Amino acid sequence: MDHHVKTAKKNVIKFILGIKLKQLRKKSNLSLKELAEKSGLSASYLNEIEKGKKYPKLEKINAIADVLKVSADHLSSTKLGKSLHPLTEFVESELFNKFPAEMFGINDQDIYDLMSNSPEKFSSFLVAVLELARSYDITVDNILQSVLRSYQESYNNYFVDLENLSLQAREEFGLNENNFTSSQLKDVLIQKFDYVIDEESLSHHEETKSTRSYFKAKKGKNIFLLNKDLTEAQKKFTLGKELGICYLGVRRKQEGAIDFAQILGDFRASYFSGALSLPAHSFVKDLKEVFQNKSFKEESFLSLLIKYGVSSEVLMHRMTQILPEYFGLNQLYFLRCTNDFEQRPNAFKITRELHLAQMHAPHGQRLKEHYCRRWVTITLLKDLAKKMTENKNDVPLLGIQRSLINGQNVEYFCVSIARPSKIMPETNSCITIGILMDDYFKRQVSFWNDESVTKKLVGQTCERCNIMDCNERAEEPTIVLEQETQIKKSQFLSNLVKDM
Repeated sequence: MDHHVKTAKKNVIKFILGIKLKQLRKKSNLSLKELAEKSGLSASYLNEIEKGKKYPKLEKINAIADVLKVSADHLSSTKLGKSLHPLTEFVESELFNKFPAEMFGINDQDIYDLMSNSPEKFSSFLVAVLELARSYDITVDNILQSVLRSYQESYNNYFVDLENLSLQAREEFGLNENNFTSSQLKDVLIQKFDYVIDEESLSHHEETKSTRSYFKAKKGKNIFLLNKDLTEAQKKFTLGKELGICYLGVRRKQEGAIDFAQILGDFRASYFSGALSLPAHSFVKDLKEVFQNKSFKEESFLSLLIKYGVSSEVLMHRMTQILPEYFGLNQLYFLRCTNDFEQRPNAFKITRELHLAQMHAPHGQRLKEHYCRRWVTITLLKDLAKKMTENKNDVPLLGIQRSLINGQNVEYFCVSIARPSKIMPETNSCITIGILMDDYFKRQVSFWNDESVTKKLVGQTCERCNIMDCNERAEEPTIVLEQETQIKKSQFLSNLVKDM
């Protein structure tokens, strides 16, 4: 058992004792001062016990138990009553022990204090939260990923230390040209970090043919399996991320493990890889040229993929880092949406998202509702599925759209790129970046009013959309209809009482 786990268990024991002591003292109608006088202990010491900060020796537990007329075993046991059991469940949970509260200026003691001030109310609150989590199938990993997104948003998704380290690595390893290759990264890992890289094994086995990479330290060597069926851009990103893990000294994310340090390390290594391929000074210059055009030029945008040798996902995600810092465009979102066009052609799943400054629309949801079919993201995926069915075309499709959000009076300029997966042939993915079209955006981006760009009124999901004449609808507006029925019922009841 490691030191962190031992400390966590000790803290739980102290917390439970504090809760029980406070409950029993109040049940006996004793103030801290009165309990102190009767037990021979100081009021300040008893207060520290109730807050979960101290754990008394056995003779002091006996003295307290005698005053409260309970056994020492009952007082010191780690069992709480039924109404407070959720507190025990929470403080012993994987979520509580792995949640990085310190990132938000909160420590475990702050949470213990909050719970001990009103344990019954906090317990009821926990029951409600846990029920919601179960209803929406929210896991600890989902919550930790949300913490990571909050961390990114708090820094506007731009990290100066990683920018500087990526430039330093480019210089140190001779990766100064815009489009260095995956082979160059392989050489760096082999020569500088004792890697043995195998590009054959993963693609030869059915169980691993959709796995991008796998790492194992073995006998002083770093064994790295890389799927040979990845595109050059994907290999470049994957190897750049591996270099980031070594260069930054971050913790590697293990398959199936739930640990925020690993999740954060994985993010930092990914950021490093993107910055390595798309250095800010060069990429900013290129984006300025794109934004100065009076009309959106598809070829200018797609040419950046070739110039830097990156995938559409790396390019678009890098934009979420550069646009807030260098262009002041921080009202934006990033989405990755996937579609199994062979087995489930009408099912679309958001597998990655980032929202800066606020939660934008569209966004992911776990309600099993149908995303609005008017999104450019889904339009492109449907178009790509048709092309794949006809001729297996793997050329990326680019789409742009001005999306006016139904009922919100806000508009986003959306750019999407859809393409098939090399290692999962039945799956297509689409990457979208949407930027709020406020006055500042219009001053920064000259093509904002390009008349060739499609304008569409869009919603979040079909079930919640009140655009009744929508031809793209995949499901009836069930939630809207339920709400309308409830409003009519309330109005009828109000009028019924009024006439009495």
